[in-house]
This record gives sequence, structure tokens and C-alpha cells, in this order.
Amino acid sequence: MIKIVVPFTLLIGVFIFLTSDFLVEIVARKQIEQSAVVLRILSVIPLLVITASLLTVQGLYGMGLQKKAPYIGFTIGIVSIILNFALIPPYGINAVAVSWIIAQSLEIIIVSGILFFEFRKNTVCE
Repeated sequence: MIKIVVPFTLLIGVFIFLTSDFLVEIVARKQIEQSAVVLRILSVIPLLVITASLLTVQGLYGMGLQKKAPYIGFTIGIVSIILNFALIPPYGINAVAVSWIIAQSLEIIIVSGILFFEFRKNTVCE
């Protein structure tokens, strides 16, 4: 499954990155030129969301750690709100896209860390 999903999401991300000007022109007809930049920044999101979802669902739930998922989600939400308040005034709309990427990356790091330490703990104990 991962062998199919990861290349597919990478392909989608590259497609979005390379065609962002064209896609924005079709949808917004040059009314919102800044949207192409935001779309380029967000082109990495499909891969990050799929990775975070797979780690959470397959990893945490698979190891019986599903009780940690809401706390991780809450933490990521708070971090995202703080980043938006801190970054939007100086950087504008691009900051929202960057804060989302940071939040998704942080989720991947947190879940990976939990899985690593739980797997290590279970391996060492056995």
C-alpha cells in the first residue's frame, strides 16, 4: 500500500507545484495572483498528510496507543494557532501555508517519536 501511496502523493505534489500558475488562472482568472505562491508552498501537503495519517492510524492504533491521538491532535492545533498569530502579521497569507506545513511536520515527528520509544520499550522488555 505504501509503495503505491507515497509515489502517487509525490506525483500529485509535483503536479500541483509545476501547474500552480495555470490552476490559479483557471480558477481565479488572475484575480488572486498570490494564490499560485500559496499553492506552490502547499504542494508538499499531500505527502505530509498521508504520512501523518498512516503513522497515526497504522502506527498508534496498531500498537494500541490510540488514546494518545487526540492529545497529539490538540497539541498540533494549538501550535498551528500560535504559528498563525505569530507569522501572519509579518508574512501575510504565505505564513498560513508555512504554518500548516510546520504543524503537519511536527505531527509526523511527534508520532514517529512515540512509536520509536514504544517500539524500543517493547523490544527491550522482551
